[in-house]
Amino acid sequence: MARFVFACGGGGLGSMSPNPNLVQEILDRTPPKPTILFLPTASGDAIEYIARFEQQVLEYGAIPRVLPLFRPSLWDRELVEYFDGVDFIWVGGGNTRNMLTLWDLWGVTPLIRKYYDAGVPIGGVSAGAICWFELGCTDSVGRKLGIMDCLGWIPGAATPHFDSEHDRRPMLSHFIESGLLHQEGIALDEGVTGVFQDEKLVQIIREAGAGTAWMHRLEDSQAVIEPIPLP
Repeated sequence: MARFVFACGGGGLGSMSPNPNLVQEILDRTPPKPTILFLPTASGDAIEYIARFEQQVLEYGAIPRVLPLFRPSLWDRELVEYFDGVDFIWVGGGNTRNMLTLWDLWGVTPLIRKYYDAGVPIGGVSAGAICWFELGCTDSVGRKLGIMDCLGWIPGAATPHFDSEHDRRPMLSHFIESGLLHQEGIALDEGVTGVFQDEKLVQIIREAGAGTAWMHRLEDSQAVIEPIPLP
């Protein structure tokens, strides 16, 4: 069964203005009235974030389900049961390192992997976008942008918020040319989502007026960052 990852550079479910094109693509790849599981771990289970997600999912005719790892006293079922019958898993933005650490402590990572391998589409924004790759360009590692190891399910590296944070492009070039980021990878503007099927990029979804997706590599000791052709 095919595996799908939706990696969003900014916005998405739970944001102030979710990309309707992305939402429609999610609905097209799930059964009618799908159950969408939200993992807001990276945000510290921010209450406003969760409330927006639940409201939006209901408005789209789907069923929201939220797993709050920071507040297990609020669980209404066992951890593994949060994944039972889900049709899509969405991971919110925030601190990637903290999120992956908690996932490991609670045993969430293998649960996501189990359902991903079974064909349940997964995805997310920012931390929820880069976590699936080998490496992520992130501000989760200190005061400045850095490179961190992620789950490694998709080969290469990923960078979100590429057009909205002014230091993303120069720092990405620096990481590539200094050897800190030796992998080829993708950088995603706000409102842009890369869809990966069986760990290969197959589609770019753009919000109206949004930027683009970029591929980066090292060529002749120089960082090359160029837009991915859009259909």
